[in-house]
Amino acid sequence: MVNLDNFRPADVPGYAAAKAAGLTPAQPTSSPKTLPGLNAKQFLIILAGGGAALFILGVVVTNFLKTVPGAGWMVPVIFIGGFAGIVALAFRVQRRIYEELHQGYTTVQLQFGRANKDRWQQSTVGGGRLSWDYSSVWIMDINGQIVREPLNRNDGPGFYPSPTFEGRFELWTGVSWAGKLAKQASRN
Repeated sequence: MVNLDNFRPADVPGYAAAKAAGLTPAQPTSSPKTLPGLNAKQFLIILAGGGAALFILGVVVTNFLKTVPGAGWMVPVIFIGGFAGIVALAFRVQRRIYEELHQGYTTVQLQFGRANKDRWQQSTVGGGRLSWDYSSVWIMDINGQIVREPLNRNDGPGFYPSPTFEGRFELWTGVSWAGKLAKQASRN
């Protein structure tokens, strides 16, 4: 296995070609144009609100259904359906974060994700949680206004040619390789 300590995206074979082809995250020198539709922070707020609403609705509906003979089977169906919706929305939040990072900005600065089992030897914090560094990307607020310009021109978080999986793109957190491979070569 390749020693990935201090192994940055620019050190990976194929980086220059991927960068020239526009397959790596953008590094805009001026405020990037935000993606159309909801941003990651808006999706995250919807996710939090949806989770809270599901819990409250679940309690209310469960108490109501206790009074309806033969309706007990509906409780798990409602919870499973609601939970599936919340999980789907969580994946959408993650996808939108990756889309924003590909454009060179983010609206959410989370320390999220876990290192894959072969990546735990890298820069992780307790329990294998990934360390993130957003200093190389534009930070935007929920309305798409600039909060902070990039502090440096390093490769920011996003998907780059993988140091260990030839021909694939892997998530770089700005600190370490996450072991998460992109579904598509050019995107997240």
